[in-house]
Amino acid sequence: NIQQHIDRLLSQKKSVEDERLILPLDAVNKETADLVGSKMANLGEIKNRLQINVPKGFIITAAAYEKFIRENDLQTEINRRFQSADVDNMERLYSLSSEIQQLIISSGIPEDLAVSIMQAWKHLTSETGDRTTLALRSSALGEDRPESSFAGQYRSELNVSIESIFHAYKEVIASKYSLQAVTYRLNRGFKDEDISMCVGCMAMVDAVAGGVMYSRNP
Repeated sequence: NIQQHIDRLLSQKKSVEDERLILPLDAVNKETADLVGSKMANLGEIKNRLQINVPKGFIITAAAYEKFIRENDLQTEINRRFQSADVDNMERLYSLSSEIQQLIISSGIPEDLAVSIMQAWKHLTSETGDRTTLALRSSALGEDRPESSFAGQYRSELNVSIESIFHAYKEVIASKYSLQAVTYRLNRGFKDEDISMCVGCMAMVDAVAGGVMYSRNP
């Protein structure tokens, strides 16, 4: 009975009900967190509810991630590799992390997703100028829960051009399997397939300075 109960729990998977592949930042708020991840959802709140200046951009959604993984049949292979791995062996985990990341980077972008990304890019540059480059930011589902934080574990790609956006997108997705992220998920009990990697694509700003602000006492 215990084994059957465990099997039922493990076979459950959160489904992405909204199938939009791209969402403009102008349309994002906390209600879209299951589609764009909490990081970009919070940024949408700042931009669209508080009317604070935020760079223009768009999000490649959880539905896009699911399509990429599904059409390349990656989840089955990832699961197989994890099942055969000794997760207590840090050297083997390092190799596993590298293998899975290379598997993702060598996979193809589905054609309709590629078209959607290019259309979003063209729409963005019509507002910001043809010389615009992008910052690609990870915004994984479950990344900023109250009881957990994946801060610094996923990748950002800066000054991404039109020629390199697909490769940069795959680099950010692949960072879901960085050694830090894998070991953190294993130790915290997160199911791998429940964490879809959304990617925020935002126009780079010619900044004078950068920094961090804490909204609560850390």
